[in-house]
Amino acid sequence: MARFSNFRSDLAYGDEGESVKEMQRFLKKLGFFSGEANGYFGSETREAVTRFQLSESLINSLEDAGAGNFGPRSRLA
Repeated sequence: MARFSNFRSDLAYGDEGESVKEMQRFLKKLGFFSGEANGYFGSETREAVTRFQLSESLINSLEDAGAGNFGPRSRLA
């Protein structure tokens, strides 16, 4: 499993900032994010987070609670 130890707070759709940019870079390194690491948590970032969550068995479907949000379980994965 990958480690997101640098992230101490939840990240979700609409968030902006350096933490989002770092998460995007890391997801890109893992092959889940192909866009520009611009620090905005938009639909492309949400899709990348969801793909990561599915790959780590954190969610089973897009309808699961927390799907697409980068919360505690995603950070620990």
